[in-house]
Formats: sequence, C-alpha cells, structure tokens
Amino acid sequence: MVRRIFVVAALLNLSACATMNENECRNADWRVIGYEDGVAGRSATYLSQHREACSDYNVSPDLDAYRAGFDDGARNYCKPQNGFDLGRGGNTYKGQCPPDLEPVFMRAVESGQFVRYMEKEIKDSEGMRTSAEKDLDKNRDKIDAIENELVNGSGDAQKRRDLLKQMRELENHRDDLNYELRHLDAKIREYRSVIDSIIVEQPWMKP
Repeated sequence: MVRRIFVVAALLNLSACATMNENECRNADWRVIGYEDGVAGRSATYLSQHREACSDYNVSPDLDAYRAGFDDGARNYCKPQNGFDLGRGGNTYKGQCPPDLEPVFMRAVESGQFVRYMEKEIKDSEGMRTSAEKDLDKNRDKIDAIENELVNGSGDAQKRRDLLKQMRELENHRDDLNYELRHLDAKIREYRSVIDSIIVEQPWMKP
C-alpha cells in the first residue's frame, strides 16, 4: 500500500513538472510555443523540456518552427526595460538575446543590478537607523533619570561625581548616535537620488 502511494505521488510530481501534456504535444504549433518561450525570457534550451515531455507520446518538436518563433519572441523580450527589471529583480540573463540587441540589454541588466545593490544598501541603512533611534531613546531616558537624581537626590559628593561622569558618557554616546543618524540619512538620500537618476536617464541607452 505504501509503495503504491509512493508511485502515484511520483507520477503526479512528474506530471506537474512536464511543460506539455499529451493534447498539447499532439496539437502543438511549435512556432507559437517558441514565440511564447522567447517572449517570456526563457532560454532556447527550454525546448529540451518540451522534447522530454512530448517524448512520452512519441511526438518530436518541429525544431525549425520552434526556433523561428523563439527568435521572434526573444526580439520582443530583449528590450532594455526587461533587462533592467531582470537585473533589479536579481535574476540571471540566459543568453537568449540576438547579437544586435544584446549590448544594450546587458547594459540595462547591469544598471538593474546596481540599483538592486543600492536598494539593499538603503534597506540595511534604514535598519541601522531604526536601531540607532531606539538606542537614542534609551540614552535620553538614562540622562533624564540621572538629571532627576541629581536634582532630587542626596547631597553625597562622591555619588554626584559618579552621576555626572555617567551623564558625560551618555551625552558623548548621544552625540555619536546623532552623528550616525545624520550620516545614515545623508546616505539614504544620496542613494535614492542615484536610483531616481538611473531610472530617469536610462544610461543603458548610451554607448
């Protein structure tokens, strides 16, 4: 019984992974399938998955029709904005663009990758900023507590000296945190400005 369940599950999994079913294989318009793969940004080697899926039904792809459709689809896919989105999304270029379109497409991919890097830097900086603000709040609370104790506490000279020393240390730390916040704010503004410039100016269009 367990073995039967395992076999059924394996068959279902294979079926789910197949790119085409029997009806699609037997009635395939391979030029259309090639075009759909090309315009979706898939690699030309994706055909091998169709070949494997259809081999179960003794159907072979029409290679010439598929390639013609794929080339048309790839030309539609290989636009700079798609390259930029590819790089920005952290995805990999699969070498599907024709030689006359590839240079601009790759510059767009690289611009997208750079924007992705800067967006990560912004996110990291925002996280550091949040942490610094929390530390600053705690620092203010400690300073307020010491000030209250100095005003309302006993007149013990040594204790007052200790409290004043603690306050100076806290004030120095407060200054460091405020400097860090200013630095992070400037970095975030600069990176956002660079990203906006890249999106507007589209440097990949410049040779």
